Amino acid sequence: MNINKPNFFIVGAPKCGTTALASYLKEHDNIFMSSPKEPHYFADEFREWFYPCNSIEDYFKLFDAATQSQSAIGEASVLYLYSKDALQKIKDYDPKSKIVVMLRNPIDLSYSWHSQGVFNGDETVKDFQTAWDLQYSRREGKDIPDNCRIPETLQYEEIAKIGSQVEKLLKIFPREQVHFIFLDEFKKNTTKAYKEVLLFLGVDYNGKVTFEKVNANKVRLDNSFSKIKKTKFALLVRKFKKLLGIKQLPLVNKLEKLNTKTINREPINIEFKEKLLSIFLPEINKLEKILGINLSHWKKL
Repeated sequence: MNINKPNFFIVGAPKCGTTALASYLKEHDNIFMSSPKEPHYFADEFREWFYPCNSIEDYFKLFDAATQSQSAIGEASVLYLYSKDALQKIKDYDPKSKIVVMLRNPIDLSYSWHSQGVFNGDETVKDFQTAWDLQYSRREGKDIPDNCRIPETLQYEEIAKIGSQVEKLLKIFPREQVHFIFLDEFKKNTTKAYKEVLLFLGVDYNGKVTFEKVNANKVRLDNSFSKIKKTKFALLVRKFKKLLGIKQLPLVNKLEKLNTKTINREPINIEFKEKLLSIFLPEINKLEKILGINLSHWKKL
């Protein structure tokens, strides 16, 4: 029996447009994207809480529905870029894998990631600057919220060290197997960015010109439901769903929507932003040097 296997990976970074890109690619007749979007199979430290797979065969089942015409088969686990060993494990799995990386200003990335953590219930400190200052005690295992599934995701500086992460990536995969997309350019001309990633994946442009907004900044009206989703019971439910081949629970999705509203994120205060820029400037400079690009607009307050 022919087994469908992924041949490309959107590896991150988080909060850089990967959900939108995966959604657009999923609509293409010659591309298959996994559901769930982020199994994190190759990231041992994160896998259990995303989509627990006991074996590579179990992981391959996520791609069973891919048809013969879908030559590009992929998934989009956004913490692969941040993970200690995931990139090397992908290389060991298939050295010819194609890698897609989406990037943005690390200041905006870290702030957006904090908002996502608050929304998910992993982060209980709603003020970003206060949460940032807690990174160091949390690294020692202190001040971790009770419902936080993965304490490593509270390390906002490490999550956004995209220069160092890209440097590591390009030591593992050759440059020609990696495609970079910058979020500001993706937003400015989505059609152009879409065409370029299709070319990289080796599939024809399908004429798509309409791109709906995906994954805007959200807040919960009540956090009680979110807390339930972080318990060991919730993990058992996910394993049970996987066993039965259930992808979604309609009632749960409906409750999520009713409990959610979209809002604009408050701007970071200028003093704290200056501090963040000084912290991330070496990462921005490193990325400029590695990719041979100008990111001077990221260095402005």
